[in-house]
Amino acid sequence: HAMSASLQQFACWALHNLTSNNTENQRKAGAAGCIQHIERVMAQHQENEPVQQQACKAVNCILENEANLSVPRLAGCTRQVMLAIKRFLLVADIQIDALEILSVISQDDASRKVAEGEGCIEHILHSMKEHQDNAGVQSAGCLALKAMALSNPGNQVRAGRMN
Repeated sequence: HAMSASLQQFACWALHNLTSNNTENQRKAGAAGCIQHIERVMAQHQENEPVQQQACKAVNCILENEANLSVPRLAGCTRQVMLAIKRFLLVADIQIDALEILSVISQDDASRKVAEGEGCIEHILHSMKEHQDNAGVQSAGCLALKAMALSNPGNQVRAGRMN
């Protein structure tokens, strides 16, 4: 059923709902490899906006549990989140969830390096510029910039140069 976008969208929706504000379900989802599954879903359905949106929402909820920052393949999922930021620049809901994910994954060195390699600072600023009137994007963007620039002089310089 991996080829069925609607089924994968529903699966991500279900994961989002099961893990929303539920620490135990977040832990179980991380241990069961849900991040890896979502990474594959995002890669398989890269052009499908509803799949990407639900996938970002699910990842965002699962990563609320800090134990999941060490799950295998988090860096691969980070790459897919960066692609979603780029592809769906005009979709505020995807931008909000993806930027929130960036602010969390910055705690994982491998994931942060993937995001930096994909031009995270530039894309965060581009998203914020595109959605100047959207408080959610602005808030998530500020958190992501802070997280990515904290203790990283190179990212601080990039953010300052582009602003």
